[in-house]
Amino acid sequence: MLGGSRLEEYKDLPVDVRDEVKRLVGMIGCPKRVRREVQREIFSRLAEVLRDCASPEETQVRTEELMSQFGNPEQLAILCRRAAKRTRPLWRRLIGRVRLAIFLLVVIASTYTTLFVTGKPVVTYEYLVKLNETNRPDGPTTSNACPYYERACSLLVEPNEYLKETSAFKKDGAYEFQGFAAMDNRERKTLVQWVAANESAWDYYRRGSRKRWYYKPYLRDPNRPTAPTLIDIMIDPWLAQLKDLARIGTWKARMDARDGRFAEAIDHCMVVARTGTHLQAQVSLIAQLLGAGTGAMARSELLRTVSVDGFPEGMSGNVQSQIADLYEGAYPSVSFEGERLMVLDSVQHTFTSGGFGGGHLIPGQVTPFVTAALELPEGRRTTIFQRVVLWPMDVGISMIHARRDKTVAKIHETYNEVDERSKLSPCERRARSIGDWRELADSISIYRYGLVQMLLPNESRVSELPFRLRAEHEATLIVLALKRSRTEKGNYPSDLESLVRMGFLPSVPSDPYSDGPLIYKRCDDDFVLYSVGPDFVDGGGRGGVDDEGATRLWADNGDRVFWPFRDAVE
Repeated sequence: MLGGSRLEEYKDLPVDVRDEVKRLVGMIGCPKRVRREVQREIFSRLAEVLRDCASPEETQVRTEELMSQFGNPEQLAILCRRAAKRTRPLWRRLIGRVRLAIFLLVVIASTYTTLFVTGKPVVTYEYLVKLNETNRPDGPTTSNACPYYERACSLLVEPNEYLKETSAFKKDGAYEFQGFAAMDNRERKTLVQWVAANESAWDYYRRGSRKRWYYKPYLRDPNRPTAPTLIDIMIDPWLAQLKDLARIGTWKARMDARDGRFAEAIDHCMVVARTGTHLQAQVSLIAQLLGAGTGAMARSELLRTVSVDGFPEGMSGNVQSQIADLYEGAYPSVSFEGERLMVLDSVQHTFTSGGFGGGHLIPGQVTPFVTAALELPEGRRTTIFQRVVLWPMDVGISMIHARRDKTVAKIHETYNEVDERSKLSPCERRARSIGDWRELADSISIYRYGLVQMLLPNESRVSELPFRLRAEHEATLIVLALKRSRTEKGNYPSDLESLVRMGFLPSVPSDPYSDGPLIYKRCDDDFVLYSVGPDFVDGGGRGGVDDEGATRLWADNGDRVFWPFRDAVE
């Protein structure tokens, strides 16, 4: 049955043996190629066994044993199956392997998909611990303002609806206040009653402001069914109340200044300013911004008080010392460390921990954001839309999004960049051609790092604010130093360097919007002090305006005038 060339290989086998093998193979009901392969395997086995036989008798015995085995139907069936596999056409072998590969892929994909879709986050409180460690100051608990602020907030009496709707109350900033004469009797009376009703709250607020620091630990609610995120935990209801207490302080300062009690008016401003420094030292970005705004409110009101007719300029030196002592060192820049911890905490709430099928964005995290962005109402149609459209999209985004370890690395990379940018003044950013936060956001792939991009704060706006407020803080010190100079020397100096030489000022502050100092000009019996402002152009002390022509602080079409105080608003 074998071809001649292949049969030649087994010509040393006994003829009767070869004939018996041919007879046995001929009885197999298989295709010819299979029978040939079976015959070749039997010949090969016989040749291998009989090669070492020492005598014809031994050859005969071994031949009979082997033929008996090959004649066994089970053994012969095994030979046939092996031969069928070996002689199978290439295309059939390929199809078989492809089918096996597909089967294995389906099993693996099904297992992975099950683990992928059903993955759960593993939430710990390490970031909450880090947050509190970052926020915790050194010192005795008796130096903590927290108990006093807590009491003040609990005693706060909210303004009534009438007062909230008055124009004087809605526009009560130092640069907007038009004086008590612009208010009618009912407004004045209601305002005085509201301030008087909060005397107890103000007393605790004032006492708290005199403490060295403010520390309120962030705590989780153990009764919540699910672990809250840091974003939830860091929502502080006191912040709005502390802001209202600061407003009370500014109204008290105005009332005292109106009645000629300037020392009391300045003291109220300093109470508000010290509370601002407490908040600025917090790790929460919202608290920092509120603290910076509170300090700015206090300084603006202080400058307004100094501009009131009859203010005794002999007080300027003492007020300047108090303002200078607000901060230990330079005016603080903003810290994004709390934001970094919040985003890292969001990762542990939205990603699985790791392992096979793990370490990925859990499906279902994007749907709530899309629903909220589209402002979809609750109901059956929204539910169907979420299941049919949003859920498959959500799963696809989860598969595309970078894994947890890479996402965490991207967060650190991004916030390291944010920290570096926050240290640059607007003038330095402009010189280095550094764009705003949108340029940074656009550099982050929305598909691979959507979570990082979505939670990125407005870095450029937030980072610019401290430079503006630092300029206002330093401008306040300059104004007081100039007032002090005139009281002690009889006139204003010709330049700011003279204030430094006379010891009234430690150094000449720089303008965040130029490569030079804040600009000072002596004018008759007064002076002008300003920054060139966000347009980076020296307008000679001419303030910017909004679209309606009203003067606006830090406008991008004019200077920021610090003094004369009224020139900043008129």
